[in-house]
Amino acid sequence: MHIAIIGGGFAGLSAAHELLKAGHEVAVYERSPFLGGQVVTFPIGGTRIEFAYHHLFTSDTIIQELMAELGILDKLEWYPSKVGWFRSGKVYPFVTPMDLLRFSPLRPWNRVRLGLAVLFLQKYNNWRRLEKTTATKWMRRWAGKNAYEQVWRPLMRGKFGTRHEDVSMAWLWGKIHLRTTSRKNINKEVLGYPHGSFSIIIDALEQSIREKGGTIHLGASVDEILTETTDGGRTLRATGLRTDKGDLRFDRIIATIPSNRFLAIAPPMGEAYERKLKAGQYQGAICMLLTLKHQLSDTYWMNIGDEGVPFVALIEQTNFVPREWYGGKHLLYVSNYLSTSDPYWAKTQEELLEAYEPYLQRINPAFSREWIEDCKLFKEPSAQPIVTPNYSPLVPELQTPVEHLILANTTQIYPEDRGTNYSVRLGRQAAELAASC
Repeated sequence: MHIAIIGGGFAGLSAAHELLKAGHEVAVYERSPFLGGQVVTFPIGGTRIEFAYHHLFTSDTIIQELMAELGILDKLEWYPSKVGWFRSGKVYPFVTPMDLLRFSPLRPWNRVRLGLAVLFLQKYNNWRRLEKTTATKWMRRWAGKNAYEQVWRPLMRGKFGTRHEDVSMAWLWGKIHLRTTSRKNINKEVLGYPHGSFSIIIDALEQSIREKGGTIHLGASVDEILTETTDGGRTLRATGLRTDKGDLRFDRIIATIPSNRFLAIAPPMGEAYERKLKAGQYQGAICMLLTLKHQLSDTYWMNIGDEGVPFVALIEQTNFVPREWYGGKHLLYVSNYLSTSDPYWAKTQEELLEAYEPYLQRINPAFSREWIEDCKLFKEPSAQPIVTPNYSPLVPELQTPVEHLILANTTQIYPEDRGTNYSVRLGRQAAELAASC
């Protein structure tokens, strides 16, 4: 079959890779001038780095299988992760049970209660029961009001803004469940990162696709998915794409783009399916990467517990992997999630730096703008699906109501959260469906 794939991120490229192995013809259409989707990289110090931070957990076995197949698994290295919690001018270690017991913003009994709640979630597997309620209600009840206000509320608000009380407990369960599986023991967490950045996986997929005869079109805009009716007008079937290069015919089409973009180019799919697509709402993400002369802290991943701070986390890449990779520079991500209607979304790089500076000085009073040698700003409007209670019925099926048209995007990864590992899995599922339908 001749199959078109819309989107050149991990899901789209993984689907193309699988279909070509099965002997199909594949063409990938990516509207950006580069591949990778939300995993975009740029050169720095003789290597590359992502505009927005990425790492792997030990439980991310699907992408590790792909790397092994592509012959690059030896490039994946594992490093201990140092997690901290910034609250009221102090950074608290926040990895081990002992760290929790020493976490003074919580009263002693609440530290124990929070630890027991997390332990329960680590062992609990019936996430469908948890999706009936919100993370706010569940954590208030079982971890306690004090733990919710001091720990979970700042995190949820930082991630989902005004929608933080609408998020399903199943989403938070997934985050806790995944994170704890990456620990060698209760006192040590290790995370993976490819030597050369995640671009080495994208590059290897691109090479594999081209060597197997697939075609990749960059800067290619898809304006419409073309269809025809069959069975006397009773069935709608996808037949091709309308692009800036003209109309092209295909036997199958896989779209790996966000639901709102898919709706803009898709044919009518019926009220029920379109309702699911419209239910797939997103938080945007702003990620600023600073190249610094000096180290801001000794923590890799610093969650921000003060709600007045205009970012949710600081991720100091060079406290995780060797800074020698980047010419000895210190690299710091400043991460923020927010609605695209939020005033911060419209701020320029300079305006954001001005807003962030006083809060970076709270972390390290010596910090000043003179530390900054370079700054990159990345904005993604469809970064984080907003997962509400009883989300399962809202997840659109991969097979759309239109024959030969398949959708595969981050809203369908549920109950796991978005991530490269699950995007690879989604791409494989879409490829298998396209080959069999």
